[in-house]
Amino acid sequence: MTVGAFVRLEQAPQNEIEQERAAHAFATLLPSCSCLKQNKEIYNAIVTTVTELATLAPVYHLKCLPDREATELCRKTVEG
Repeated sequence: MTVGAFVRLEQAPQNEIEQERAAHAFATLLPSCSCLKQNKEIYNAIVTTVTELATLAPVYHLKCLPDREATELCRKTVEG
């Protein structure tokens, strides 16, 4: 099974989705990973993994209302 995309959600007054550029994609994904930054070996491995993920699958930022239209917009965008 492969990952089709990563989508960061943010509640907003309207539905809109935008694909993140590579550097911003990394910055979007990293805070979602739970880790102890004090353990440099583990943290470096997580940074390496997130860097790879950000290049293997598109990362989107979905600003949305909590409604069906938001899910449809997301699906249509991710599936192309």
